[in-house]
Amino acid sequence: MSSIVLVDDQHFLIGSSELRAGFSTSDSEDPAYMCENIVSRFRDRKRGANVVLCGNNCYVDAQARANIKSPFDGDVVCGFDTMVCVYMFESTTILMAGIHA
Repeated sequence: MSSIVLVDDQHFLIGSSELRAGFSTSDSEDPAYMCENIVSRFRDRKRGANVVLCGNNCYVDAQARANIKSPFDGDVVCGFDTMVCVYMFESTTILMAGIHA
C-alpha cells in the first residue's frame, strides 16, 4: 500500500518500505531519489549533539544502525514526527542536488 503526496511540483510516493521522490515536471520515468523509509535519531557522544539521519544514511554509523525506526506499523503511519523528518530530508536532497528538469 502506498500514497502520493504533492508539494508544489514535487511528488512523494510513500510506501511502507521505500520512499520515492521527484518532480512532476521531469521527463524521466524514474524518480529523482529513492531510499528506504527509515529514520535514525541518536545523541552523538563526541560532539554532544543530537543527530537525525534519514534513508540510506542510517547505515553510516553503528550507533545510527542501532536506533533505526520506521514511521509505519504495518501499512499504517504511526510515527508522524518521523514522517516529517523524512519529508524534510527528501525535499532538501532533491532540491540541493539540482535534479529539477
